[in-house]
Amino acid sequence: MELKEELIYLETLLEKHEARAARLTRECNLGRRFLNRTFENFNPNGNEEAFTKAKKYAERFSQADERLIYNTVLGRIAEAVR
Repeated sequence: MELKEELIYLETLLEKHEARAARLTRECNLGRRFLNRTFENFNPNGNEEAFTKAKKYAERFSQADERLIYNTVLGRIAEAVR
């Protein structure tokens, strides 16, 4: 697979993941007040321990997900170059 084809494939994959994320956001029924919440702007309001644990989990999850995507992309590029 050429690099241009690889890029098109990865862009398509990203679009699918973004569409899935949007669908899951709609289906989770958290309501509009939570759609723009981040760890930076969320007020734990007495639930600091739960907030800290959720934030640590999300940080570890994000790092693992990024490594998976990065390694997958590198693997595909290496195969295309061979």
